[in-house]
Amino acid sequence: MRAPGIAVAFIIIIGLGLWLWQDNYRRPAVGKQLVLANLPGAYCPQTLWLVVAELESASGKIGAILFDGDRPVESCRFVSLEGIAIEPPVTIRLKTAFALGTEKIITSTESELSVPLEFGDLNGDNAIDHQDEAVVRLALGGKSQLPENDLDRDGRVTILDLGLVRLNQKNGQPRPDRESWSESVR
Repeated sequence: MRAPGIAVAFIIIIGLGLWLWQDNYRRPAVGKQLVLANLPGAYCPQTLWLVVAELESASGKIGAILFDGDRPVESCRFVSLEGIAIEPPVTIRLKTAFALGTEKIITSTESELSVPLEFGDLNGDNAIDHQDEAVVRLALGGKSQLPENDLDRDGRVTILDLGLVRLNQKNGQPRPDRESWSESVR
């Protein structure tokens, strides 16, 4: 008599568990994590600075800042957005050392957001320009073989580092509030 009741309860529990799993699978959390792309060679950032702000859908103007701080980078590529209240539309701006400030606009629910980075900002001014190229050229001449001038982190400054600087010459995205990026990511 007791065995059929236990079997029914077991089937109900399993069914409920599958229903909850399927519901979560269909509706992933908004912006669960960022996936950094275009990382050169062995470059492995430990942290990045992240600013998340509301975005008015009609005008595209930036509203209140929801998060402003550094976040750890896991396995050289993944940045968790857990604990940050993100309701689309929002703008995410981020910066890591030697890369330009980058923007990603979120308008729908996505569980992974790929964010390509552009490298070559050696002096931390959020621009890749002739000043950064001069630093790499000096290092190529053997006068300044400093580890921080090695963009692809292969152990030496080479023509590949110069190529990254030349390829990515432009200005980066500023913070939404136009403040300076943190010293930790310059």
